[in-house]
Formats: sequence, C-alpha cells, structure tokens
Amino acid sequence: MSTGFSLGEQPMDRIGVERVVTATSNGLALLRTCQQVFQETRHLWISNALFGFETTKALLDILADLPSATVASIRHIRIHGAHLTLKSLHSKEYELYQIGTVLKLLHHLRLDTLTVRKSSVKKGGAVLTLYRGV
Repeated sequence: MSTGFSLGEQPMDRIGVERVVTATSNGLALLRTCQQVFQETRHLWISNALFGFETTKALLDILADLPSATVASIRHIRIHGAHLTLKSLHSKEYELYQIGTVLKLLHHLRLDTLTVRKSSVKKGGAVLTLYRGV
C-alpha cells in the first residue's frame, strides 16, 4: 500500500494541544492528470489505500456518511484509540463503546487489515494488527 489518508483530530497531548489532521491534497494526483488512468482505476485505489483515523469518533463520523459501496471497498484501516466515549442522553454519565462494537455499526465494511494503536503515555503505546484470511 503506497497511498495513505489520515483523518480526524488527534487527542490532546500532555500540554493540552489538539491537532486536526486532514487528507493530503495530492494523494491521488496521478488520477487527476490522465482521464484514461482515472476511468480505468477510479474504483481500484480505495481497496489499496490505507485509511488512518486519529479517533474512533472520526472513523464513525466519516465512514457512516459514505455510500455503502464505498465502505465495502475499503480494505485497510489504521486507528488510534480503541474505544468511543459518548455522553448519555438520560444522565450525566458517559458510555464507553469498544472498537468491535463501533465497527459492527458499519455493516458493509469488509477489512483485510485493521491496525489499532492504543496510546499510553506511561507505557509508550501498544499496536495490534489483525489480518483477515492469513
């Protein structure tokens, strides 16, 4: 995989700074330069690209708005953080959803590779990569 896209907001670091991460503007420049290349490959790139999400919320926000055929074409995702925290509508408490529960909401998603990076300031972070059919 040679093309990657990172999307979302990075969590606050130790000094409380948050950074917004957007996709690179030239990620698909070749497809814009040649109409024939574009026509022949416009549906292929998405299954070969690595989509990186800074938070589980960014993953859900972005993928939930895409057409189901587009989501079904995505094969490789990297995500920082392994859960989604939402405030309850009925109380002042927060509910915690694990990454597996969040991914079940995206019914058409058929990943070959899921990499989850859980950051920990004390332990230096941990990475878990899951491969389908290996």
